[in-house]
Amino acid sequence: MQLTGSIQTLFLICLILIAGNAAIANPIAWPVDDMTRILPTDSPPPPTALNLSIFLSGARGEYASFGLAVWNDSPITALKTRISRLACAEQQSTIIVPATFRFAQSVPVQANTRNTPKEELAFIAPAQVPDPLLPDAPLPLEANRVAFFWVTVQVPKDALPGHYTGTVTITVNGLPIALPVALDIWDFDMPTERHLNVTIWFHDTAMCSAHGVERFSKEYWRFLKVYAEDIARHRQNVILVPLDLIQLKGGIRGVKCDFDYFDRYIETFLNAGITMLELSHLAHFGPDGWEGSDIVWRNFRIGEKETAPDNASLVADLLGELVLHLKEKGWLEISAIHVADEPSVNNLQSWKEHSALVGRVAPGLRRIDAIEAEEFQGFLEIWVPKLQVIEPWKDPLHRAVENGAELWFYTCCHPYGVYPNRFLDSTLLQLRLLPWMAARYDLKGYLHWALNHWGNEDPYKKAALGELPPGDHCIVYPGENGPNDSIRWEVFRDGLEDYEYLQVLEQRLADFKKELGVPASFFNPHQRIEELVSRLVPDAIRYSRSHRDFREIRRQIAEEIEDLDATPVLLVQTSPPEGTEMGIGPATVIVRGLTESGAVVTVNEKELEPDSTGYFAAHVILKPGAPVISIEARTNTGRHIARRHFRLIEQLEDRKSDK
Repeated sequence: MQLTGSIQTLFLICLILIAGNAAIANPIAWPVDDMTRILPTDSPPPPTALNLSIFLSGARGEYASFGLAVWNDSPITALKTRISRLACAEQQSTIIVPATFRFAQSVPVQANTRNTPKEELAFIAPAQVPDPLLPDAPLPLEANRVAFFWVTVQVPKDALPGHYTGTVTITVNGLPIALPVALDIWDFDMPTERHLNVTIWFHDTAMCSAHGVERFSKEYWRFLKVYAEDIARHRQNVILVPLDLIQLKGGIRGVKCDFDYFDRYIETFLNAGITMLELSHLAHFGPDGWEGSDIVWRNFRIGEKETAPDNASLVADLLGELVLHLKEKGWLEISAIHVADEPSVNNLQSWKEHSALVGRVAPGLRRIDAIEAEEFQGFLEIWVPKLQVIEPWKDPLHRAVENGAELWFYTCCHPYGVYPNRFLDSTLLQLRLLPWMAARYDLKGYLHWALNHWGNEDPYKKAALGELPPGDHCIVYPGENGPNDSIRWEVFRDGLEDYEYLQVLEQRLADFKKELGVPASFFNPHQRIEELVSRLVPDAIRYSRSHRDFREIRRQIAEEIEDLDATPVLLVQTSPPEGTEMGIGPATVIVRGLTESGAVVTVNEKELEPDSTGYFAAHVILKPGAPVISIEARTNTGRHIARRHFRLIEQLEDRKSDK
């Protein structure tokens, strides 16, 4: 959509004001997109190169963000921000958009993630990197350095679709700077349901240490509620539940369990919106660690005493009572339990023996683990391999899914290099694409070990814990009254919302196919999702590094959702799927489609005659230099165009990277 005349005029006025007053030390402010960070040491662009316009888009109920950089050659002692009402000419409507302006404090990154090419890094260490988001800027802000803000808006759930415009105003030391903002609101809702299972491990003991509260005190439960609401607000739907919340007591016939803390903890998260319980690990590596052959049961406490190590009888008693309790509470079906973290071929046999006990004494309780091998059939219901092995292990993983396993993936201090991750020196696009990886490989969940594993370090002063990559140990920071979000935490939610776009499109295509009946039997809704995702993420290494490509694909998904209501109807599928690489000997594509009866159809300008149901098919040979198929359906009331892009082998030799 194009800027309106009023927005263009405002844009020019802002340029003139900034250019004309640069010599008298007026502040400079400029926006960036939601996958860009501006470091404190970065220089502001010259006035003629400033991009002052803010472009946002979103479904109803969706969050949308942008960055706002401010520079002044004298200290900033006063700062105010506001967003105007947004107006839509086509709807003759105005809306108030809730917005939060938060100061992005910088944290020191002393070293980059190891074995990572420079071109894959967001910046070169050492560097001060904006990440934690503070509710208020710590005034005064230093002169001649960039102050970076993160602005988050939520599209009103009752907003009419359309193109809205307004202004964002930031007033620095009494001098206002008005920036044009445009918001495209799509004609569909962001689902409240979470279709991708996400667990980023929350550590309640780290919360206690950071906020100085005693575990299970009144303040503990107050802080826990705030953290739970923040976690759910960022679309995480799975919560790690520590087993030591169960208070064990000795009994004549074995262990007795007090579930009071356990229940209150779970209810706090369920009330916030969490929908799945992930019970913590029953066992761990033996004395030789990851490379050793032994898995041993963890210790528990009965009253004030710690139990004997590797007590299988105690674990069996505990699991028996736990399963009964979960059934009574109605939680068994939404629960899964860890056996031991990251079993490998080194200790697979020992892990299986422990898992077998869990399966025997806790029927109906699914088992979940992050895994470092591919031989868990019959011993594990939810497999969670690392991202970098999804392709190499595709055959055993596919067999596991065929046999009933659910497949997730995880990242931690691995993978690095050319793979995407959520490190502080990863690009924000890499982080945002993690949910797209789930869509690319049809994975049902994502796991990371650290939401707030701050240890004994101040995360504002030290960005890496031990030898871990920067930012691996946390994605939120301790604030005064709860967590302070981070830029990365916000961007990850954006990626989860992208994932929901794909779910909306696939569901609407499936509903549309059902409505059209037998003539649409050729159409596979999931193929269309695979085609769109593969254009951005061919695999876990060759994903796009281009912000422009990302935005084009995301917009196309939204437009295809809306186009399902367009006239005339046009449903298209190709064999092979869009994006397939082919040679030119010749490169043949079969096009099948469905439109309204009586519509005129052209495929690459060749006119076809649909049958009485509106079905049509065409045999197309792709031309070198133009591997695109354009399908158009026309009636007296309008026209509907779809395009499908392919890749010819002779083009690959000359294809250049777009960054």
